Amino acid sequence: MSIAYRPSHADATYDMKYGVRAVQGGGRSSARETIGRVASGAIAKKILKLFSGTEVLAYVSQVHQVVLPDGSVDHDTVTLDQIESNIVRCPNPDYAEKMIAAIDAVRTRGNSIGGVVTCIVRNAPRGLGSPVFDKLEAELAKAVMSLPATKGFEFGSGFAGTFLTGSEHNDEFYTDEHGRIRTRTNRSGGIQVFI
Repeated sequence: MSIAYRPSHADATYDMKYGVRAVQGGGRSSARETIGRVASGAIAKKILKLFSGTEVLAYVSQVHQVVLPDGSVDHDTVTLDQIESNIVRCPNPDYAEKMIAAIDAVRTRGNSIGGVVTCIVRNAPRGLGSPVFDKLEAELAKAVMSLPATKGFEFGSGFAGTFLTGSEHNDEFYTDEHGRIRTRTNRSGGIQVFI
């Protein structure tokens, strides 16, 4: 690393911007830098659960070309135990095995592959975010996109929403049996006008 820049790493960028070569590793751009977020996120999850009943779950839904089929995970009932039941954190055991095999096939050749993480938030307090400077979508995207190697971020239907018309994409409101206003679909990812 002291002789050549690593492709797609921060070596060249940091050298050009700061005049610093972190030949021992990526320094502030290293994935090791995420440990503080992991620790604080674990505490935040406990606080959210305790004070508002909010539950945050995330699972791997794709590894390279192994894609979990739409609808194969019930977002209303999937549990942390199901997600944590294997090393790739995929709640579908059959697809977890395929993902592990895909990773191993590439890893043994000294290479790596990417994937997709799907995040579910249940019972989020209403009214988070604001329509101008603290847009919830923007704040969440900023947090996730600041993780090393992250290249994309979607809410609800995400980029697939471009294939729908506005009326097809709208989340229709209704009142449930408990008198709560809900939506029949979740194409907006639970966020309406940044709140």
